[in-house]
Amino acid sequence: MTIALGVLTPQWMVVAADSEESIGGDFKLSTSTIHLNWYMAVVNSEGAQHSPALRCERTAVVTGAGDSGYLAAMKEKISDLFNGKGPLEGVRSLQELDGRLRIAVEDFYTKHVLPFNGPNDDALRVRLIICASVLGQSAMWSTYHNTVRMVNLGVEAVGSGERWAVSTFPPLLRAITGSEITASVLAVNAVRVAKLRALDCGKETQLIAVNRFSGVPKIAVTSVAHELEVALEEYDTYASKVLQFVSGLKVGGIDTRTDLKTFRDRIDDIALRLYIEESVPIEFRQLASGVPPGLL
Repeated sequence: MTIALGVLTPQWMVVAADSEESIGGDFKLSTSTIHLNWYMAVVNSEGAQHSPALRCERTAVVTGAGDSGYLAAMKEKISDLFNGKGPLEGVRSLQELDGRLRIAVEDFYTKHVLPFNGPNDDALRVRLIICASVLGQSAMWSTYHNTVRMVNLGVEAVGSGERWAVSTFPPLLRAITGSEITASVLAVNAVRVAKLRALDCGKETQLIAVNRFSGVPKIAVTSVAHELEVALEEYDTYASKVLQFVSGLKVGGIDTRTDLKTFRDRIDDIALRLYIEESVPIEFRQLASGVPPGLL
């Protein structure tokens, strides 16, 4: 896997990655590249008049790029922090979570990487994207060697397709304040461009979105993500025609307003089918959508 990214908006965390993994030589296969771990809990809502409700007390989505063996082990180590009443028991703030993540990354590198890594050897380098939520507080982290950086808003990408993926995003991501759909379309497009431009990016695009307030995850349908990528490929051709048009060149068969609306409607239709609502318990879907229980 050579492209993995996280998109953090005021309301949603979206993680995307390609699924291609090199085993050796020219042999490649498709594999699961995003780890999702969530711990459900019954908690009392604010106010004595409210009955207890389900919510995700802890949620983590971990992806990354680098040596496949080390990457799998490191993702598993981070994900295990969020299992049941494990190492994060008692953590109540992002600052505490940030500290635990830094300790976990440093411990992994000290025990498993540094003893086998030469001074000029980057073969064992692993970079992670971590989106996590604890008790309604959430953030994104990116790692580089044994360093960890917390991000509160924006886009982070790792892998050989990093620069291609990041270049596709609008400079003001703060404008994306609505549903997860807009951030997801941008994430799919970023992975699509990286797979097109960078070496060793490929196979299927995997995608998970997490509500920043409830911690409830949504898993994308891989076939629908592919359908979205195919539709977005037409944007490249259309954008080229528009550029020629505004440059004064004659371009046949272009109606800017009509074509843009048709393209947008098609993307919206596909994007609305992107996530598997049925895989999430009804109580979680209510929390994720903000709809009071009983109305879905």
